[in-house]
Amino acid sequence: MAARKKIADDTPVADLTRGDKISLLRRSIKDKFKGRAMLTTGSEFEAPYTCVRLPTRIISLDLALGGGFPAGGVSEIIGAESSAKTTLLNRIFHVQQELHGSDTALAIAMTEHRYDKMHARQNCGVKVALSKKEIASMESTMRRKFTDEEIKDLRAQVGELDEINADTIEKLYESVLEVIGSNLFQVVGIDSWGNFLTNDMADGNMEDRTYGGAAGVNTLFCNKAAPLFTMPDENGDMNYTALIGINHYRAKIAGANAKASMMTNMNIQGGHALKHLKLVSLYLASKPTWATVGGKNRKVGRTVSWEIIKGKAGCSDGGKGEFNIIYGHGIDVEEANIMTGVEWGVIKQSGSWLKVYDPSDGAELMRAQGSTNLAEQLRLDPALHLHLCDQVLRFAADKDGINIVTNYKRP
Repeated sequence: MAARKKIADDTPVADLTRGDKISLLRRSIKDKFKGRAMLTTGSEFEAPYTCVRLPTRIISLDLALGGGFPAGGVSEIIGAESSAKTTLLNRIFHVQQELHGSDTALAIAMTEHRYDKMHARQNCGVKVALSKKEIASMESTMRRKFTDEEIKDLRAQVGELDEINADTIEKLYESVLEVIGSNLFQVVGIDSWGNFLTNDMADGNMEDRTYGGAAGVNTLFCNKAAPLFTMPDENGDMNYTALIGINHYRAKIAGANAKASMMTNMNIQGGHALKHLKLVSLYLASKPTWATVGGKNRKVGRTVSWEIIKGKAGCSDGGKGEFNIIYGHGIDVEEANIMTGVEWGVIKQSGSWLKVYDPSDGAELMRAQGSTNLAEQLRLDPALHLHLCDQVLRFAADKDGINIVTNYKRP
């Protein structure tokens, strides 16, 4: 783009073009509000979500999301109880640790309980350190001392993972806003938007019934969060933090003043206050998976169906898919990605045999008989699995012209 010409202050108005007048208007607005309000030409502002996505490495979901959850904005994961909402948020944390290593910075605001580090570690692959008291309690339960190597593993953590807690939602929201405003974190999670204690509720007693007490707080939070994502900071940098909140169904409250908020056909906590700020709403539902184990039919996991019910910032609503969760293992990412690889032709199927190819040169990278065996090989070769994920995303973008952002680190 040609350099914008400088307009002399004494230029006669009659000599100014429309572009000159707009340039002066931009300067006037910036000076009047000392940089806290702007009129910016399209070639000079950046939308973080067009530059960076936060992938799950579940290829079908990342494809539907335009490469992953958008940076620099708010997304929501919605579902009923046991629909894998927290598991998916932890999956995003895990992938961020893989991508950023020691530079990882994650935060989780907890409104219901403390962050479940054991679930995050064992089922989601998140490297978060256990405290000395937690380790001592485990030793007491197991009636043995951990080896030095075991303790080193239990105390290991990749990057920063901070928990945000407060005795009321107002204080918690103020803390979340501070964390987002720092522009230091890749992801800030909220678990969840479905359980709030406001100042008014805290000051009352159990006989007091307050309906919709969080609605005003949610609205104020959204109003304060919006400029953090739309305005550059004092250094001129845009905010690349992704705020991802968990939300769940709530029952309609009985009472004269009660009115449940609705999103599609669902009753969602804070739905009206949050709906305008969100870039993505991802709905999850699950059902048990059964298998014969030791001659008995046992529940071994869950099949999770997902659907994007609101999509902006490079993705659209309507995308659907599913993945499996295996108890004691977590999301069966490899099995899900094999099916997507077959769909896009990166994995060729011949009878029971599956062969992984490199789309760029057609070279065979791996073969196995049956998806279970191929999934196990991919688990043993994470680098190849990662290569498969990237190849499918790029192949889909090239073949069908799908807009996929494959850059995962802020510029």
